[in-house]
Amino acid sequence: MSPQFDPIRPERRLQSDNAIHTGGDTHDTLDLGGWEDIEPARNDLGGRAVLGWFLALLSIAWTGFASWSAGRDLSAETLTITDIAPWIAILAGPLVLLAVAWLMFGRTRRKEAERFINTVKIMREETSALQNQLGALTARIDESRSSLTTIAGELDGMADASVERMTSATHTIEGSISRMGEQGAAFDASAASAKADMERLLADLPVAQEQAETLGASLRSAGDDAASRAEALGVLLDRLGMASEAARGQVDEATGQLSARLGDIEEVSKSSSATIANARGQVDQLLNMSADALSEIRSGIDTQAAAVAALVAQAQSGMSRSGS
Repeated sequence: MSPQFDPIRPERRLQSDNAIHTGGDTHDTLDLGGWEDIEPARNDLGGRAVLGWFLALLSIAWTGFASWSAGRDLSAETLTITDIAPWIAILAGPLVLLAVAWLMFGRTRRKEAERFINTVKIMREETSALQNQLGALTARIDESRSSLTTIAGELDGMADASVERMTSATHTIEGSISRMGEQGAAFDASAASAKADMERLLADLPVAQEQAETLGASLRSAGDDAASRAEALGVLLDRLGMASEAARGQVDEATGQLSARLGDIEEVSKSSSATIANARGQVDQLLNMSADALSEIRSGIDTQAAAVAALVAQAQSGMSRSGS
């Protein structure tokens, strides 16, 4: 702040060694000792009010009189600017004089000094408030500076950690890229091998088709042969079933006859040994006939099973040849 101040003109400065004292953190101080003889004059205030009212009434009266006179003089004539200009000058002259009188007698040095003192007081209050605000702002700036220092340190640490993580991620990505390159080369080799296998397979397809057709023909012939043999086996099994049923009926009949005869033997008592031997011989003959029939049935079944096994083996060998 400047140690000189003049509220009236910028070129005039108030010089006083005791007027303003500035310190490091103290507020600017204005010594008003040169103005102690100035006191508000209540009587002067009343006189200025009376003078103001008198000059205002006089201005109004003069304006009314001049307007009335101009109206009487100009009412019968055609109005032109040359006719109106003299009356404007007549009206304005006394009004200017009245304004000069108010400036001379209505505004005094005492009034200006009082206004200057009030202005200086207001400025001192505003300066004090501004100094308080500047102190608060300085404290906030210091706190913000310390907070910024802490945040800057944390940001530096975070930046270092981020750089380390990015470096590690870069190394990991490079390793992954190298592994992907190796896997790509292996995939290319596998694709080339698969392509060669497909070409060989396509080349072998006609041979495989011929073998499949041959195998199908052999399977169809084997199926026809197996069907005919199965029909023959069915006929043979039917015959064997009928023979076994007949043998079973004969055995049942012989068993019934034997039971009846044994009952007769028990009722009549013992017969001759020749009759018993004859009956026993008949029973043995019937049992032998049943055993022979069963043996014949078993041999037929074994023969048909061997034929079916041979057909199955032939079909498997044909399929293995076609697969190879």
